[in-house]
Amino acid sequence: MTVVLPEQPIASTQNLQAKDLSLKSITVFNDRAEVKREFQVTLKAGLNEVRVENVATSIESESIRIDGRGPGTIHEVQFKEEPARQDEIDSDHVKQLVQKLKEFEDKKAGLGDRKETFSNRLKALDTLTTNFGKSNESATLKFDDSTETSLEKLFDYHEKKNIEIRAKIREYEKEIKHIDEDIQKTNNEINQLRASRHWKRSILLLLEAAEDGTKIDLELAYQVYNARWTPSYDVRVQTGDKADGVKLKISYFGNIQQDSGEDWKDVELILSTAQPRLGGMLPKLGTLNAQFYRPPPPPPERAIRPMVMRKSLRRDVEEEESYSMMEACAFGGAAPQLKRMEYTAEENVLSTTFTVPQRKTIPSDPSEHKVTIATMELDAILHYDVVPKKNTNAFLTAAVLNTSVYPLLTGQASIYLNNSFSTKTSIGPVYAGEKFDCPLGVDPSIKVQYKPVHKYQQQLGLLNKSSSTTNEQKIIVKNTKRDGVLLTIHEHIPKSTDEKIKIKLFTPEVKPGINHEEDNKSLKLPDVGAKLNNNHNLEWTILLSPDEERELSVKWTIDYPPTETIEYNEAF
Repeated sequence: MTVVLPEQPIASTQNLQAKDLSLKSITVFNDRAEVKREFQVTLKAGLNEVRVENVATSIESESIRIDGRGPGTIHEVQFKEEPARQDEIDSDHVKQLVQKLKEFEDKKAGLGDRKETFSNRLKALDTLTTNFGKSNESATLKFDDSTETSLEKLFDYHEKKNIEIRAKIREYEKEIKHIDEDIQKTNNEINQLRASRHWKRSILLLLEAAEDGTKIDLELAYQVYNARWTPSYDVRVQTGDKADGVKLKISYFGNIQQDSGEDWKDVELILSTAQPRLGGMLPKLGTLNAQFYRPPPPPPERAIRPMVMRKSLRRDVEEEESYSMMEACAFGGAAPQLKRMEYTAEENVLSTTFTVPQRKTIPSDPSEHKVTIATMELDAILHYDVVPKKNTNAFLTAAVLNTSVYPLLTGQASIYLNNSFSTKTSIGPVYAGEKFDCPLGVDPSIKVQYKPVHKYQQQLGLLNKSSSTTNEQKIIVKNTKRDGVLLTIHEHIPKSTDEKIKIKLFTPEVKPGINHEEDNKSLKLPDVGAKLNNNHNLEWTILLSPDEERELSVKWTIDYPPTETIEYNEAF
């Protein structure tokens, strides 16, 4: 559809600053943010030009949207980018730094003046002492007791004042040096924030009203880059006297960082799990042809590599970039009122959004700002795990069921066990209703020894001979705690990849018919006994009484043709 603009003069022109427009909300994604501003304008009869100047330097021009209420018509929305003076596009933060820099420079100038004053005093004092007795060169200076006393007093005074003045000069030099460092640091910060920001970005609206004094309410929305959020967690567990029935308290944080060129002041923040950069297009599959492999012909001895010439495109500095963002549309007083939904967490078709409970201010700078999304208390059960082949430490693990309405996205977690920091780990992604394991750190009161493996090798069969190797692994575990513990030992049992390789587990005896899917959906302690998990590894759970020491034996055999050599490759 082509929009034909009416040929009539502009009745009024209004210039607004983006930072002065009220912020309705900020929705932060993992790689950008959507800014919504709302404002009211008063129009004259006819066409009115409203220019919103100095929008974010990292604005995505194709994302600009305008909506409104009132008896008027939107004819056109344009994005304009043009060269600008630096003071026109500086953010409030940069302006504060510029003012701070001026204060440093003024202070440095004052200290320099004082230093110069004391330097002049020192010169005058040296001149007075040097020229003493030269006022009447023809007179004969008589040395007597009074003369000697006067000279001593003069030189003592000179020495005392010399030391005082030089100490004061050194003090001023030290202060000036510190201020020079502050000036350099502030200059660097200003230059960093001003980098690549030499363009004035504006949104031009062409609105029409039927009569003078028409008031309309507008909502401006656009996306900006250089903004993101990532989740993090504080996890606190009190073990108490029991290993089950404990509560796991999670503080859910959003870490927001934005350097978009606009400060977000006192705004409603919404954190979204949507990923706009991935797009919404379903990838297409071509035809997969199966054909015989034909090796490519060898390259010639002297292959001449063609030279590719690329033309460098450059945008003229004086050129204005103008995008027509919207076709003409009308809005009137009968337009439906937009409602703001109040929620803590809302699950949409493609994403989940979190609304931060309090309004926040996030300046445009490189620092990270932490906000609290929610706190939750989940039921957890504790058990111990050890993988002695790789690490003989016993790890305390909390099995947790996410009974909250919040999905736990992938993020770093600080673990606190019984009010003491234990470890850092990663959590997520875990959605509502899913079970997850939260590692709580190493417990030194569970001792584990992993003995060297003992192997027996022999030849079997008269006609169809085969090699047989028996592997026996001894593991010694000891509980030095005052309470009994449930400990699961994880150990490799090789998995055959060929029918000629036969593997048999002798000890421990494995429970048949384990439902692994059911185990992953229920919150319960592991059953005492041995099982093979989905990766064909042994999970042997035992109950250790207080001060109990036990020797465990894992024994398996592998049979294979004697002409073959067996190798073991660990795959994840």
